[in-house]
Amino acid sequence: MKTLHIAVGSARRPKLNAVVEAAASIGPLLGEGVVLQVAGYEVESGVHHTPCSREELMQGARQRAEALQQCLRAEVTLASTLLASRAGWT
Repeated sequence: MKTLHIAVGSARRPKLNAVVEAAASIGPLLGEGVVLQVAGYEVESGVHHTPCSREELMQGARQRAEALQQCLRAEVTLASTLLASRAGWT
């Protein structure tokens, strides 16, 4: 079994539910034994809570994606550091 992790730049339940539904619809296309795991991360969009224009909406989406990438890089770095420490590599 192979697990694919999907990170969402929001912890809001409606957004996570939408991603879970989308993942469920494409999951079978990925083959048997593939499990999709969705995780939400609270990150800032840098725009108003309710964007006033399509431009602001897209800017917020881009900034949220960038913030999510930074968050995930930090998690990977921390995990790598902990593993290296446990293995005595540091």
